[in-house]
Amino acid sequence: LENRIRKRNISVRLNCKVTPREIREGGYDHIILALGASPVTPPIRGIQSAHQALDFYRGVKPEGKNILMIGGGLVGCETALDMARQGYHVEVIEMGDKVAPDSYPMHRIGLLNEMENLVSWRCSLKCLEIKGTSILCKNEQHQTVELEADSIFYALGMKANEEAVKELSAASDVPVSIIGDCKKAAKVYEAGRQGWEAAMRL
Repeated sequence: LENRIRKRNISVRLNCKVTPREIREGGYDHIILALGASPVTPPIRGIQSAHQALDFYRGVKPEGKNILMIGGGLVGCETALDMARQGYHVEVIEMGDKVAPDSYPMHRIGLLNEMENLVSWRCSLKCLEIKGTSILCKNEQHQTVELEADSIFYALGMKANEEAVKELSAASDVPVSIIGDCKKAAKVYEAGRQGWEAAMRL
């Protein structure tokens, strides 16, 4: 991709936050917004003491070796697997009846195959409260279960960055295309497809 960008003399600016002023004064003919999504932090008591899953990729190192990952969607499972590959013991806690239900079927098969050797998980457990290094859950029988770990992370969904989209879209009369997670939090295939379609329409 980098070679293709260089061959086509495409200008790329990194570490640069786009502002409404730049949208107004940039002299653009068309704008494509791909502003992504942000993690959801649900109102679970004590959640402020836990780390969001993506914090692991921002350099947050877990305390100790035993980790609880609340949320068994694609982000929670893939992050748990990366943690396990770095030597951590990770257990995923999922409210539904299976982990990674939002993954594509073939990808899910490969993901679970990798997880079986490195990560443990429990389904049908709803997190009620985070108490320091332990969590209180409710199982299918409505019984309270307490689980302990050295560190607690969570991956409980993503939300489109709608406010940023609204601000930049309203900054000028230039036509705007909205693609990827800032339109609706989804997967990389949808984002790539939307980007290609937006470019082909220009």
